[in-house]
Parts: sequence; C-alpha cells; structure tokens
Amino acid sequence: MLMTQSLPQRCQFQWNSFDPIGVSDWADDWDPHRDDEYQTYVGTTVKLLKSGADQHKLKAFVRNCVYVSMGCRQADDMDARIDAFVTALLSLRRS
Repeated sequence: MLMTQSLPQRCQFQWNSFDPIGVSDWADDWDPHRDDEYQTYVGTTVKLLKSGADQHKLKAFVRNCVYVSMGCRQADDMDARIDAFVTALLSLRRS
C-alpha cells in the first residue's frame, strides 16, 4: 500500500511512525490531530529527498526538528531512532 502513495504521503507515514514526541501514546485513534502532528516537517523532508540530500544532511534536518523545534531531550536512544528514521527516509527515494 505504501508504494502506491505519493512521496509526501510516504514521508508523512514515516514521520508518524517515527513519532519522536509520542503522539501515539496519548492521542486516541479517532483524534484528528494524531495524523497531522508532524505535517510541518513533511514539505522540507520531501524537498531534501528530491534534491538528493545525503544521509548527513537529512540527519542534521531531523535532529534540528527533534531537538530544537520539538524540544526533545537529547539521548542515545533518540539518536539511534533518528538514524533508523533517516535510513527509512532514504529508502523512500529508492522506491
């Protein structure tokens, strides 16, 4: 199913799956804001992927989103999650 979606839709799905602030922990399935929490970051994510941004550039963008924009606490487990998320984003370009 993910393959038939547009790049912005696939990026949105990846951001929702990554869920660095834990929206899925507190939002009910019916909550209309659950699926749009990370929509702000999708446009830039798509632009970076389309422009051929490498892993380092994507990681810098995501780290800024997570640690600066969202205010998450920096931790090793979050860094590992960011690495996995960036890998997932890069795979969207190949699909």
